[in-house]
Amino acid sequence: MATEKLSLLIMVNLSGQKQNKNSRTELVSQSMGSVFTYIQFTHIIHIITQEKNVKKILLLIITLTSTSLLASKARLTALGEDTNGSFFIEDSRNIFLNPAFMNNFSSQLSFEYGNATTETASPAAEGGLILDKGNKKIGLYLGRISPETSEIIAESADIPGMNFYNPQNAIDLFYARSGTMDWGVGLHYANSSSVQAAAVEFPDSEATVMVLSGGVSTNKFSGYLHLGLTQKSNRDNAVANSDEFTGSNRLSLGGHYKLNDHAKLGLKVLANKIEVSEVTPQYEKSVSNFSVVYFSKIKTKNEVMNLFYTAGLASNSAVLNPNGSSVNSEESSLLLPISFGVEASIKEWMILRASIKQNTLINEDRVKTTTSDVTTKNEQNTVVSLGAGFKFGDFDFDAISAVTGTGDFNTMSLLTNISAAYKF
Repeated sequence: MATEKLSLLIMVNLSGQKQNKNSRTELVSQSMGSVFTYIQFTHIIHIITQEKNVKKILLLIITLTSTSLLASKARLTALGEDTNGSFFIEDSRNIFLNPAFMNNFSSQLSFEYGNATTETASPAAEGGLILDKGNKKIGLYLGRISPETSEIIAESADIPGMNFYNPQNAIDLFYARSGTMDWGVGLHYANSSSVQAAAVEFPDSEATVMVLSGGVSTNKFSGYLHLGLTQKSNRDNAVANSDEFTGSNRLSLGGHYKLNDHAKLGLKVLANKIEVSEVTPQYEKSVSNFSVVYFSKIKTKNEVMNLFYTAGLASNSAVLNPNGSSVNSEESSLLLPISFGVEASIKEWMILRASIKQNTLINEDRVKTTTSDVTTKNEQNTVVSLGAGFKFGDFDFDAISAVTGTGDFNTMSLLTNISAAYKF
């Protein structure tokens, strides 16, 4: 009965539209956005919670979203972790944090797609390949926005009237070997340009990011190092008016230590020096970040449930020097982030995930300039993330159902961020 109702709603939505004789699936796909608009969320829950219809609906969803694919970015987001890798959650995206972690995964083809909702979000489409060659692993990944690129995007947004050209179409290469101590190396590279060849020659733009990474890992500890070889963006607006971003000696390092079977301790350190020229004012910016996080699993009666919490301390600072002279402003923050997360296998083919994260008790931001000194404490920062994963043979499929800091639920975001993989 529920399936008939869903079919009827789809048919009603399609009325008045031109039929596609070649593909009924394509026709249904074109209507899904408006279907979710008109169907109340409570009605959706009523339909999908009837077990006899769940698999049919999921198969329809997978057909509509062109899926053949592994949990990754969507999974880490749902569990409150960084999409560029985690010390605590086993996931293939951990290779972006420490290339040695690639030794933990078999051959797979992964895909990421969906809407990018923030200035530093990952792109709408990316994916890659891991090949298992015995004790050797080879990796190739396309389209990722790295933290080095995100810094250029964020700095551009912070300067009124500024619009740095972003490195695009990135490629990541990895090589790793397993042994008594696993090790791995990686190279992230993006180089983009736009040159005017008309009577009006400007703006001309060029941007490059190149990062070398390396790491080691054992069953007890791990360590990684990222070295920014190039981080640059240049936009020539006129002969005497160029905007240039340069990052020099960007260094990121960290690691984790396994305390016992249920607990780990992770550490990250970042330092970078940014120079921005040909704007008013020109400036230098020194950035340093430090964080330490304790992770622990919570014992449960249900063995198929992974319940955990994290608690940490993070310190971030940035010192701004206009024209390389006296200090004009200082930005600093001291945070005590805590989170709770759960990953539960409710069926052998279905996994549900959720997390809540907040900077608690210690949540202080300070901005000091030559004319003001403002400190804010404990402003709203609670984030709740929900997601689900589905397994169909060698295919894994993950989706974010909601990510919000306000408590609002938006049914239009049900399937906007999707991760998938095929393992072989």
